[in-house]
Amino acid sequence: LQDKGRNYLIFVLAATNKPWRLDIGFIRRFQKRIYIPPPDKEMRKQAFQHYLSRFRVSADVDFDKLAELTEGYSFSDIKEVVLDAYMATVREIFKRGSVTDKPREITMQDILSALSRRKPSISKQLLDLYHEWASKFGAV
Repeated sequence: LQDKGRNYLIFVLAATNKPWRLDIGFIRRFQKRIYIPPPDKEMRKQAFQHYLSRFRVSADVDFDKLAELTEGYSFSDIKEVVLDAYMATVREIFKRGSVTDKPREITMQDILSALSRRKPSISKQLLDLYHEWASKFGAV
């Protein structure tokens, strides 16, 4: 773009969960196409630590174990698991009829219960599609 003798650079950043549905002409117009993989074990552990940092957490919460149990979970999935575990503590307050109590600490069992209700959003088949697309169109 030019404006009164000035040149402006425009950078376009786009994201999609289904890159294989994009038109080839659209794909060609992007200089770089980067596949960002789902979180690995260490990243999942850090995600739990981050999302739980806002709440009171019991000492029995094993972040390493949670990271092991959540293969295939996205950051969004992990956030929802944490919020589900927290809401369990809040529901207890409502069941008691109290409005002044603070929620108790979130325990490992709260998180495991939430995990039993929330399945991972990233399947092996989906990963295979991403890898296939990245090998065809991706850039380093």
